[in-house]
Amino acid sequence: MYNTTMSRYRKILVPFDGSACSKNALLQAFKLADSEKCWITVCSVVPPYEGDIEFIGIGNIRAAMQKPAEDALQEAGRLADTERALIKTVCEHGGIYEKIIEVANNDNCNLIVIGKRG
Repeated sequence: MYNTTMSRYRKILVPFDGSACSKNALLQAFKLADSEKCWITVCSVVPPYEGDIEFIGIGNIRAAMQKPAEDALQEAGRLADTERALIKTVCEHGGIYEKIIEVANNDNCNLIVIGKRG
């Protein structure tokens, strides 16, 4: 017999880059998490730099590349505050798709809610 009080999901992962699509995905995840009574992890990934550092006019390339991810996670935090949702934020470094899967596996996420582009 199916128990209707059991949630289908315990943890949701939302990859977030601050784009309109990722904001919509996060807002949908808030609704789902509220109905399912589950946790949300919001992840932003800093991709690896593959250029020649000697030709860049930026003193600290790693910090410059990390700033958009940190800004995105701050925006996710503001959206969570507005929606009165609790989230865990994670900033990772590496291949975007690989890190999303790694975080999902490490946090035992049952579902990934992701925007169609961004």
